[in-house]
Amino acid sequence: MVIATGRSASAGAAECKFPNLRRAAEIMRSAWHAYWKWRYRDMTLRLLRSMDKRLMRDIGVDPLHLRSILRTR
Repeated sequence: MVIATGRSASAGAAECKFPNLRRAAEIMRSAWHAYWKWRYRDMTLRLLRSMDKRLMRDIGVDPLHLRSILRTR
């Protein structure tokens, strides 16, 4: 049984042939994380807006400052 501990030869060759592939993957990963971060904030804002003022004050949220609350977190 052979256990490889380092990069394979084909992985090293792929890096040499496609140096921009890693950068493109990093950009896509960054864009994907930014999208889900935006989506999470958007859904949170929608949920908070659906609550009435009394409930929002009970949980400690001022209805007039929803956007500023989400920007700081």
